[in-house]
Amino acid sequence: MELISSTSTEALTAQRSTNPSPGWAVVYSGDRPTILLMGRADRAATVQVSGAIRGLYAVGIRHLVVDVSAAIDCAPGLLTVLARAHARLADDSGTLKIVGVQLPQFVSALRTAALDEVFIIYDAVRREGMSQIPRPRLSTARRGGARPLDQAIS
Repeated sequence: MELISSTSTEALTAQRSTNPSPGWAVVYSGDRPTILLMGRADRAATVQVSGAIRGLYAVGIRHLVVDVSAAIDCAPGLLTVLARAHARLADDSGTLKIVGVQLPQFVSALRTAALDEVFIIYDAVRREGMSQIPRPRLSTARRGGARPLDQAIS
């Protein structure tokens, strides 16, 4: 596990933008540690991130940020780890905030995800901006003479 102080955050940010190799780091800036996930979030990275979350929880950290902005893609197991960490922290009055989510990173993982895992990503996307969430499609043609809902109820 890499522990990085807030003074070396700038160097890590520069490394993230130029080097998409897989990896992760824990950055302390303020009172909330941030786990940065970089490159492919494969099974090995998922196990390491899970261990980092468990380790931080064991030392009393109850508010945690996971930054996936430098991740290229996501294995389904990462969603499971994040959903479990979210539930565990919430049970102990803590929070897990996921930042940097772009839907293309998670498309393949979301295909097999459980609902609690889907909502973790949905909440993260919603917090960062609604532009990524597709709007419902409204049909202009009515099938079989169906009436609008407000007319059907009255």
